[in-house]
Amino acid sequence: MLVAAHIKKRAACTDQERRDLGNIAMAACLFGCDALYEQGYLTVDATGHIITATKPHADGVRQRLERLAGRRVPTHRSATAHYFAWHHDNAFKTVPHRHRDLRPA
Repeated sequence: MLVAAHIKKRAACTDQERRDLGNIAMAACLFGCDALYEQGYLTVDATGHIITATKPHADGVRQRLERLAGRRVPTHRSATAHYFAWHHDNAFKTVPHRHRDLRPA
C-alpha cells in the first residue's frame, strides 16, 4: 500500500527537477502519510524527522500525527534536503509542535 509521492509538488518542479527521479520522489504509505504530507499536516525537518501540525481538524488526524511525529524519514539525505525544505516553506501551513531550523546546515 505504497504510492510514489513527490517530495516537492510536481506542479512546482522545474523540468530538471521532474527528471531528478532518484531524489524528487519517495514511497509513501496510502494509510495516511501521503495525504497528511500533501495536505501540510506534517513535514520533515533538516535532520530528517517528521514534525507535525498542532491543530489538526479531526481526532483521527491528530491520533495518526501523534504516531508519526519524530519518526526518521529514510528518504531524507543531502540530495533531497532542499526538496523537503521547499515542502516546509510552501506546503506545511500550520505551526509545528516545536520550532526547529528546517534548513540544512
